[in-house]
Amino acid sequence: MLFTQQRADVCSQNDIRLQRSTSIFDYGPPRTGLEQGHFSHIFLDDVAPVSEPESMIHISYFCLKKTVVVIAGDPMQLGPIIYSKQADKLGLGKSYLERRFYGIQGCEESGGSIPSLFNIIEASKVIEIIQELLGGGKLTNKDIGVIALFQLQVLKIQEALQRLHLSGITVGSVEQFQRRQTQVIIISTVSSTVKLNEIDRGHYLGILSNPRAFNVAITRARALLIIIGNPYIICKCKFLWNEL
Repeated sequence: MLFTQQRADVCSQNDIRLQRSTSIFDYGPPRTGLEQGHFSHIFLDDVAPVSEPESMIHISYFCLKKTVVVIAGDPMQLGPIIYSKQADKLGLGKSYLERRFYGIQGCEESGGSIPSLFNIIEASKVIEIIQELLGGGKLTNKDIGVIALFQLQVLKIQEALQRLHLSGITVGSVEQFQRRQTQVIIISTVSSTVKLNEIDRGHYLGILSNPRAFNVAITRARALLIIIGNPYIICKCKFLWNEL
């Protein structure tokens, strides 16, 4: 996190500070003398059992728009303990980490003889998320980018955005995002069956089994990374997605 109980650890010439989340209330900006935006990067580890408001407290203390926030954890582990049944029903029992990974049981469709596929259900979810993000009023169309595994999926998402008159949102393959970053990145893996994993490995088409493409895809977001896919399928790539 941010600080140790001994106040600070300075590693080399970099200001790197670690802190248990339970102590953040005692070491906020007034107590540390640090201004908001002091840190370029904030890492929240083991976020799965933490409620979303508790996660936001740490971020809101020190985060600016340019601050890079990384959240890590296992969304398949036990979530936050919520004593209010009503609050749990309304979503407080879902951690911020779990809410940012959308599990989709879709269906891949082929566009012809070429090794390219699309997933309409995933494409629809991408559009839904984009509308939700823009509805918050804090993001513009140019703040959002979409990476799709297959070119046909790229075309389907582009067509949907055009029908809704949502211009300025970049949709492309991993290669098209090689030297580009946006505030928010949505990754559409198109994955729903084991067969897709086999196609990907056989043709080296995308981010499921290509370590370099995988690395590019998950590092294009400045602030928020959203992954859409079937977690039971993409996690079969145990040296890539399963580690993530």
